[in-house]
Amino acid sequence: MKQLSVHIETIEAVSNEHVGNDELCRKIAIISGIAILTTTAIVSTG
Repeated sequence: MKQLSVHIETIEAVSNEHVGNDELCRKIAIISGIAILTTTAIVSTG
């Protein structure tokens, strides 16, 4: 679970750089990033 929070922090940092202050776009980027990570985690654990 700790690894996931590290990934979320990374997504937030990346989305901040790319999107800047656009709050809605940033939230969408974070949510989609989390969704991708969750899917990857489920697939890799099988």
